[in-house]
Amino acid sequence: MDTGPSGIGLDRAVVNRIEGDTAVLFVGPGSTAVEVDADALPEGAGPGTWMVMDLQSVPPLPLFVDDALTRARRDA
Repeated sequence: MDTGPSGIGLDRAVVNRIEGDTAVLFVGPGSTAVEVDADALPEGAGPGTWMVMDLQSVPPLPLFVDDALTRARRDA
C-alpha cells in the first residue's frame, strides 16, 4: 500500500466492468467490489485498467491510472 502526502493510505483497484453510468472496481487483495460514477474514472480507463484509489474519500475517488501495473497484468 502506498502512502500519499497526507499520510492517508491508498490502494490499487482494477476496473472490472462499466454498467451504464457505474464502474464496478475490485479493490485490494480481497477484490472487494466498489461502485463509482464512471465519469470519475481517469481518462482512458476501462475494463482491465488498474488505478490508484483514495478509499477514504466519500465516494471512493479514482486518482490516476497505474500504467505499469496495467501493462504487467495484461502481458501476464
